[in-house]
Amino acid sequence: MESQLVALPRREPFQKFSTARVKPRPKRGFGNSFQPAIDAPRLEPH
Repeated sequence: MESQLVALPRREPFQKFSTARVKPRPKRGFGNSFQPAIDAPRLEPH
């Protein structure tokens, strides 16, 4: 029981770090490129 409790919290932060590090990279590039392109035409004509 103690082994599972320590393995759960240890695996969660590990997976979160891996996804958070890989997500902000592709999401930041695509988001920044898509946001200005969609925000500019949407805010300008509006």
